Parts: sequence; C-alpha cells; structure tokens
Amino acid sequence: MHTKNIYREKALDTANTKLTFSKPILVIEDQYSIASFTKAKFQERWDCDVILCHDYKTAKTLIHENKSDFQIAICDLHLPDAPSGEVVDLLIDANIPTLVLTASFNERLRTTVLEKGVVDYILKSSSNTYDYLSRVIERLEKNKRSQILLVDDSPNALAHLEHMLKPLQFQVFTAQNGVEALRILDEQPAINMILTDYRMPEMDGFELTLNARKKRGHGQLSIIGLSASENRTVSAQFLKHGANDYLNKPFIYEELFCRVHQNLNMLDQMDAILTIAYIDYLTGLYNRRFFFEKGQDLFEQSQAKQLNLAMAVMDIDHFKKINDNFGHDVGDTVLKAVASLLKQDFGNSALLGRIGGEEFALLFNFADVNEINNRLELFRQKVMALEVRENNTVIKTTISIGLTAIHANNIDDLLKQGDKNLYQAKAEGRNCIVCL
Repeated sequence: MHTKNIYREKALDTANTKLTFSKPILVIEDQYSIASFTKAKFQERWDCDVILCHDYKTAKTLIHENKSDFQIAICDLHLPDAPSGEVVDLLIDANIPTLVLTASFNERLRTTVLEKGVVDYILKSSSNTYDYLSRVIERLEKNKRSQILLVDDSPNALAHLEHMLKPLQFQVFTAQNGVEALRILDEQPAINMILTDYRMPEMDGFELTLNARKKRGHGQLSIIGLSASENRTVSAQFLKHGANDYLNKPFIYEELFCRVHQNLNMLDQMDAILTIAYIDYLTGLYNRRFFFEKGQDLFEQSQAKQLNLAMAVMDIDHFKKINDNFGHDVGDTVLKAVASLLKQDFGNSALLGRIGGEEFALLFNFADVNEINNRLELFRQKVMALEVRENNTVIKTTISIGLTAIHANNIDDLLKQGDKNLYQAKAEGRNCIVCL
C-alpha cells in the first residue's frame, strides 16, 4: 500500500472519532454561579458528566471516594478552606490533570502553579475563559492519541523536555541523534510530531528534518526545531529543511504548550479537510474517489503477496420508489441503515465505499470464495429483515449483490465484472447474489 494512503487512512479515522469522555469532569469552585455556569457549558458541548464541589474538604472526600477517577479537574486556586492553593496539591497528588482558574495573576502565582505540574492556568476575568477551557480539554483528550518524538543528544535536555510535556498527556519517545530518531519514526507510524535539537552527533537537526520530511508530509507529521544558538539563521534553515516551527532555547512552559498545540491543531484541520475530501458525508463510508484510490493500492499489494482479491458491488433494490413514496429524508435513513450494517459485518475485514447513489462496494482478500459468499448471504438476509419506521409506516428493503473473484489486471476490471454480476442479479429478480 502506498505510504500516503496509510497516513490518509489514519487521518480519516482520527477525524471521524467523536470526542467522548469516559470519566466525569471535576469542577471545584466556591462561587456557585460560576460552578453552575461552567457545568452547563461543558454539558452543552460534550453531553458529559460534570461533578461540582465548592470547598477543599468536599473535594478531598470526593477524590478519595472516586479513587481519583476523573477526566480532568478545573479548580479555583483560592478556596475558603484552602486559601493558599492547597487544592492544586490535592489534585496533582491524585494524578488528576488540572486546570487552574484564578481571579488574579502575578509572576509568583504563575511560577507556583506551574511548578506544581498543572496543565495550564486561566484568568476568570477573560471573556474567552470558557472557550479556552473547552479547547484545552478537547486538546488534552486528543493528545492521548498523539505520539511525540523528542530528539536531543543531551540526556538532561531530553529529561527536562519530557518533564515539561508530562502534564499534556502525550505518548513520548526519545532519541539522542537523528539516525536513532529516523529508526524510531519507522518503527512507530503513529508519531505525529518531532521536537528536535539542532546540534547533534551522527545527524543534526537539519538533516533529520530533511529525511523525516521525505518519509511523511506536512499533513502527517509536524516538526519543531529547537536550538540555543544565537545564529538567527538557524530558525530559517529549520523551516527551509521542512520544519513547521521553531523554538529558541531556553523557552518557557507556556510557549512550548502553545506552539505544540497550535501545530497539532493544524494537523487536525488538515485531517478534517481529508474527511471532507474522502468520506461520504451521509454514510461515513469512503467515497468513490478514495475507495478506488485505496483499492488500487490493495490490488497491487495483493498481487505482490499473491493473495486472492474479491469485489462485491451491491445496490439497494427499488430505491427510487422509497424516495418517491416516502421522501429523500427516509431514503437517506435507509442508506445510513444499510451502511451501518455493512460496517458492522465487514468493517474490520474489507475496504468499504459508497460508490453511487444507492450503490456500495466491498473489496477484500479471501481464502475461500464460498466463505465470502456465505457472509454476503447473511448480510443480504439482515438487509431484508431491516425495518425503517416513518410515522406509522414500516419501510422494508432488499439488496442485490454482484460478487467477483476473477484474476483481473486492475481494480477497474474487478469493478466491471462486479457490475455485470450485479446486473445479472437484478435480471434474476433482485434480492440475490450472483457470482460468475
């Protein structure tokens, strides 16, 4: 399979992953109105469980009873029974990612809360407070699926950088030179960011950036160059070699926090664009364009490995009548229901696509064509049993399937034969499978 499609598929899977929280969010705030407003905002955005408490004593009991099982905590820095920020120590000791809300700010407070290991601090007075809070919480959840590679020849520098990133929930890999970094990059295809120093033995940061960029484009991998050099051309050289960004050492935590997240957010935006380009908006299946682009890769891979490859082309019977009699909204519901069954039965074993209005296609490797035929027959029966309800009316449908496992020269030949078999299934009365 072409490398570009491996990362496109990963991007599409990521972009299609709905953000859900398996644990409740803990809000510790002594002002009841602010706490209630925060809870309402979060539940409106995510439909999640939010637990409120208004003092240190209640928070301590709650954390003990729940065994620290919280998604994240948002806490007021100064509580009536903990005026010096003791609640932050309580949360950090319980290994709960923590965002601090404060009505005042100065350098001493900033240093104090960051040294404790909080994710970030936010001023209550800002008009952007709750939007920023929400974006940080969402980013932290996405960070759990992000892998970052840190590259520096200094063990102390690596340890310091890893410590700075610890609150942000990343999976972190480390390397001490460019050669080692490229090996890890090959071994860990899910890595989506590299932070690399400039001066290193064996392979410096410029050469590492150049070689890493040959392996993965800007849409799959973000690279941030790092250096303590006073030479102002270093940043330009990093960017010219393919880096996305540059940080001059020494940098503060907030700068690292913002740059890393900004670059990952840009990758997310590119993922969203890929979703629009390659995913059918109605069914969530691959659209025709990407199905055949990825299908050609699968075809070539199967030929190289001498694997059998089959294609099934299927069409919902009398779909026009459904649209004419019940409306296009009901027709869309039928399409989504059939697509859902497809994903349920074949999502882990076949390439699936919506290649026309009511036409779907499957591409898969197989050992025994009879086994594939039996699986498709079970699917056909499920579609026949499918019921879509519109007011007091039950809409039922059937599906015709053309299956082919011929030795073809390309993906288009498979499609042509699959189409022929589909037409034959229609000619034989529909609601059947034809494999010639």
